[in-house]
Order: sequence, then structure tokens, then C-alpha cells
Amino acid sequence: MKNFDFNQTDSVFRNQTERTKIKKSRKINWDRIIYFMLLIGLITIVSSYFFNKFYYVKADGQVIFNSLDIQTIDDSRIISIKVKEGSEVKVGDTLFMYKEDNEDFNAGNGSVSVEQSNTNHNWKQKEFIEINQQIKLKENELDFKSSKYIRLKKDEEKTKNEVMVDALPKVEYHRLINSIKDLEQEILLTKNEIKILKIKLNQIKQLPLNAQKSSITSGGNGNGNSNSNEYKAFTSPIDGYVSKIFKEDFEVAIRSEVIMHLYQPKGVIVKAFFKQEDYNQIQKSDIVDVEFPDGTYSKGIVNMILHETNRLPEEFQKKFEPTTRVINVDIVPFSPKDLLLWKKFNKLSVTVFKSKYE
Repeated sequence: MKNFDFNQTDSVFRNQTERTKIKKSRKINWDRIIYFMLLIGLITIVSSYFFNKFYYVKADGQVIFNSLDIQTIDDSRIISIKVKEGSEVKVGDTLFMYKEDNEDFNAGNGSVSVEQSNTNHNWKQKEFIEINQQIKLKENELDFKSSKYIRLKKDEEKTKNEVMVDALPKVEYHRLINSIKDLEQEILLTKNEIKILKIKLNQIKQLPLNAQKSSITSGGNGNGNSNSNEYKAFTSPIDGYVSKIFKEDFEVAIRSEVIMHLYQPKGVIVKAFFKQEDYNQIQKSDIVDVEFPDGTYSKGIVNMILHETNRLPEEFQKKFEPTTRVINVDIVPFSPKDLLLWKKFNKLSVTVFKSKYE
């Protein structure tokens, strides 16, 4: 058998060193970066949602002031408005000059002619009797409200004791407290009206017999012109601010129409509407955060909780959904600084937050 002699030497290719590979720069994987960014954003949103849902109690609310509608007793024509929206007024300041419809209007240009009585004594006596009648009516009204107030104050302690022994629901006590507060405000307004009428009566008494009707003034703030005294002046029954004016100069006002709104900022509150399931999370004297639409934050204190459900106001009710019933909570400013902020936002919608674990 023939022997084969294979080459036992090392192969040239076996021991040849491989050429160094050229390093290529890594490309940025933008898809992966965008994916992680979206994932982080989604996690943040979900975490924030669950944090706010389980850590905070949230409710819609509205800034509310003690307000008063200004109307004339009879149909009349507004001669001139003496205040502007946002103006501060004191008791007795002139709000507007007007002329009642029982006085003659010029059909041609709509201007008002001054009524002349047959004698100066007749108009003076007529005004004296008319104002006296108004004072008596207001005094009777004040007596009725005062006696009602005394009766409600007597019932307050009795109702409170019955609520403590569960003989009456808590809502009865809170309803009684609200009635007492409203009645106190009505009594104050009636007293101011009587005071203004008595000022007018004294002015008539001091006039000489030959004085003209245009000599009567109404204790206004003196910002009218020389012709303003020819007409009647409507003066403010309260200290406050003018929030809205609905009439203009020389415009006719029917007795049922509101001429302007006045409000008292010292009685400002936030009326919050909490869900029924959050009832146990709200207690009197709790401190809450109030967020305004411009992102401003303020603090308030829970002053009163109405222990019954009410319909959610239409502006907060979602369309095409069943009527929502909520718990009304009154919130007062936490400090004078917060009060100054709230004074600027009558009827403004806000959002109220409260921590569940504080």
C-alpha cells in the first residue's frame, strides 16, 4: 500500500492575523427614546390622577356675596345714574335720580318736566303724609321681623338640644340657623330704610312754606349736577359695592325691574358643592384650598355644612346626565389677605380641594 505524505506544516491562512474591524458609530434609536418618553408621560398622568383621586377631596364652588336688588316702588324714568359698576357706596349715598310716572313726560323729546302743584303748601303736605305712611309701613314690617327673630332665637337652643339627643335631624338646626341669619340681614336693611325716610321727613319739616318741590334733597353724596334736585334721589340702604347696573340715563324702569345690584363684601363666602360620597371627609373648621380660574390659590375654613342634599346648580351640571344632588358647604376666608382676594370675584366659579389625611 502506497504511503501518502501529507503536509504537516501550519497553514498560512490558519495563523494569519485577522484584520482589525473598522468601528462604526452607533446610530441614535429615536423610536426607543420617543417610546420611553411617552411611557414616562403616561405613568405621570396616571399617577397624578390616582393621587388626586385618593388623596384629595375635590368640589366645584362659587364666590357668593350678600347682595341686594335695587328697585323703585312705582314705575319711573331714570334721569341719571350717579354711580358706576364697582363703585363703593355708603348708607345714604345717591345711587340715581328718577321721576315717578305720575308726573308728566314730554312726548316730543322724552325729557322730564317738573311738576308744579297748585300751591307750595299742598305739595309739602302731600310729601309729608306720603313719607309718614312709608315710615309706618316699614316700622310695622320691622316689628313683625323683630318678633319673628325673637321667636327663632328662643327655638334655637331647644332645637339644638333635640338634635343632640337625635330627636330631630341635624338639617333642622342648620335650616333654623340660616333663617336667623337671613332675618338679621332683613332687619338691618329695614332699619336703614326707616332711617333714610326719617331724614327726608326732617328735610321737609325744615323747608319754608314757599319752598319749591325741587328744594328737597335726599341725603346723597353730593355728586350730582344743579338740575338733579328737580327729581327724586334713590339712596343706598347699605354699605357695599355696585356690582351691576341694568339701566341707563333717561331709561324707563317698571316697578318689577331691577335697576342695579349692590353687594356687601364683608359677608363673602365660597359656596362649595361636594359629592355625597365625600360627606364623611368634610368637617366644620377644616382648612381647604381654593383655586381660582387664573391659577391663583387661596385658603378658606369650612364654616357650615348643610346636612341635606340639594340640586347641583345648572352651571355645574353636565348636560344629558341625571340630576346630581350634592352637599352644600359654606367656606369663609382663612385670613384678611384671602378676604381681599375673594372680594374681587363675585359669582366667580372656583375649585375647592381638601386633603383626606389632614
